[in-house]
Amino acid sequence: MNASRFHTVGQALSVFCVAWSAQLAVAANPGQVASTASPAAGPHGDLIYTSLRTGSSQIFRIDADGARETRLTQSQHSELQPVWSRQGRIAFVSTRSGGGDIYTMDAQGGDLRQLTSRPGLEQSVAWSADGQHLAYIGETDGRAELRLIKADGTGDRLIAADMAEVGSPAWSPDGTKIAFNANVNGKLRVFVFDLVSGAITPAAEGKGGEFGPVWSPDGRSLVFVHSGSRTEGVNLRKVQLGSQTSVALTKDGYTNSQPQFSPDGSKLLFLSNASSQGSTMNVHVMNADGTGVVNLTRWEHADMGASWSDDGRYVYFMSFRDWPGQIYRIGADGQGLQRLTKSASQEGFPVGRPAATTVAAAARNP
Repeated sequence: MNASRFHTVGQALSVFCVAWSAQLAVAANPGQVASTASPAAGPHGDLIYTSLRTGSSQIFRIDADGARETRLTQSQHSELQPVWSRQGRIAFVSTRSGGGDIYTMDAQGGDLRQLTSRPGLEQSVAWSADGQHLAYIGETDGRAELRLIKADGTGDRLIAADMAEVGSPAWSPDGTKIAFNANVNGKLRVFVFDLVSGAITPAAEGKGGEFGPVWSPDGRSLVFVHSGSRTEGVNLRKVQLGSQTSVALTKDGYTNSQPQFSPDGSKLLFLSNASSQGSTMNVHVMNADGTGVVNLTRWEHADMGASWSDDGRYVYFMSFRDWPGQIYRIGADGQGLQRLTKSASQEGFPVGRPAATTVAAAARNP
């Protein structure tokens, strides 16, 4: 199977970028050496990631300080795209059944359940906040589809029919909406599917080249990636739900992608090569309104796949400063860089375990 088929539009952009300001009082400097010392206050949570150390992509879990590591999948096939639910269950894509189906397991790698058994490829899994449903991108006759399934594997159904290039599903915090990108009339745009009314509406004014939506923790706004002209670059934009008028958060001619809100909604984590003048991608953070941009990692080799810790005090990321790629942790203030994985194989795409917070509004059954 061609591995590139596992990448959504946003993931493909990240791979391309790899082949490719206000400052904090103490920022990560270019000559910084990874320290084995932990920051003064202990880290929160743990993280999952994929590793090639066994010859095929497998899923591992590691403590937030790197002290203890556990292999979660034990197959000879590719296990990809792991993602936490807030309740501590893990969904992922596996080729063990032939094509690429969705499975879930507990945080120890047990209680394995196969949710899908469709002939095409399933990918880009997203949990509802209550852990009762999953949205995902399925494939029928080579066509990507936005689908919904219950956590027990029942109720699999198609939504957003008659749309092309569907990808990047993201649940609203209250579980009543799903944002996603799709190509309609030749324009890639961000849409919102309302599970209560069944309506699908554009999230923003429709510039085209829109993808990778993420919700603010309060569910009132979306941030997405906008790929403009050669001079415009690839930038982040924000839209208040219902207004359809987006504002630019980054405005340079470089590549800015993969935004993630901090748990409290005050910051945005993202990847950018603006600080390197179009060269390597580094991990950046800024205020949610686009001010106070800081390059956290400042390195000549690419850093990618960044993820917040559950309390927003730390950032996990994959770095090629130790070829062929290892996982690091750094404080959200740019201090306390620490290498977490120490194998000779590629370790990538860490996902921090989210806090098991109470959902703002009870998720409703689709």
